Amino acid sequence: MKARRLLWPAVMGLLAAALAQGTWAAADADASPPQAAPVQTAPAAAESLPAALQGEWEPVSRALESAGNLTLQTQSLIWLPCGAAAHAMQLQEQADGTGHLLKLVGQPACQLDGTPVSHLRVQRSAKQACDLEVAVFASDKQLAKGERLAWGVYTQASCPEGSASGAAGGR
Repeated sequence: MKARRLLWPAVMGLLAAALAQGTWAAADADASPPQAAPVQTAPAAAESLPAALQGEWEPVSRALESAGNLTLQTQSLIWLPCGAAAHAMQLQEQADGTGHLLKLVGQPACQLDGTPVSHLRVQRSAKQACDLEVAVFASDKQLAKGERLAWGVYTQASCPEGSASGAAGGR
């Protein structure tokens, strides 16, 4: 376990360098954003995920319980539907300020209960400071229509304020 912790910064450095060089940018060059979409994104992608969203999140909602913990990092995530290794993501802050859209890039593709996952929309809960609302989308088309594959709440165990949603017994 200690060796894994020592290698982790090196792996993240390599991943950050690859993202900075635009390794994954070519895959999106031909993609055009949907014209009429309920999810509006800012024109420029953000550099990295804000520190307030980074860390390990535990599922509270039954809808995402099988997906397990979600670890968000500056430019990648670790989530059971994407495999055991860090998975690259492209980040966009939503123009309406309601959160961040994480586009999952690279291979292998993420899958939730056998269905491919293309995007996660994450935002801090307005009701609970330690909770994160996560909407899961299967494709660009589904995202454009606002049709979620799943939605649920995660809580950050290390949050000093605690989470009242854990007392709800799952959602």
